[in-house]
Amino acid sequence: IGVGTSKSPEGPFDLVGDGKLFTSKEIGVINSIDPFYIEEDGKKYLIWGSFHGIYGVELTKEGTKVKNMNNKFQIAGSKFEGSYIYKRNDYYYLFVSIGSCCDGDNSTYQAVVGRSKNLKGPYLSQKGESMLDNKYTVILSGNQKFVGPGHDSRIVLDKNGKTWMQYHAYLRGNSKIGRVVWLDEVKWTNDNW
Repeated sequence: IGVGTSKSPEGPFDLVGDGKLFTSKEIGVINSIDPFYIEEDGKKYLIWGSFHGIYGVELTKEGTKVKNMNNKFQIAGSKFEGSYIYKRNDYYYLFVSIGSCCDGDNSTYQAVVGRSKNLKGPYLSQKGESMLDNKYTVILSGNQKFVGPGHDSRIVLDKNGKTWMQYHAYLRGNSKIGRVVWLDEVKWTNDNW
């Protein structure tokens, strides 16, 4: 996982040092990909991982280096990848994906979620089961129109108070064009699920 900085979201981005934040070997997590950045209580964190656990680590004040590699924390088991944490009311929602993402019409990818009152967990499914034990609540799976939805890239709140989730999926029967980006509204229940 690497890092670069820019004065504009459009770039150009300059590497910080040699561009490396850490390697899988240095941080001790196999397949260290899919970074997600979040700030909470004046601290900056990186959440990452892909099918070998979802982990977090605090970054320095500038957000360009790991504060202490030995202080990583695990928030979910080995069934997940593509982390995105969204804070709403008193909860942090850990959106992740399970299954195979890239097999066209045979993809089994699904978007799943758990929630916690603490950024570092424990994250629990709607049934109260721990994501550290690979438990989850499914929020999106394939249907007649698309297959393999997941890997939430952004969850946003619009000016009308609606929450929207971006993700990728294949058009069923037309997977040769590759994965396409979708946008769906996230519907919340009265008990904050």
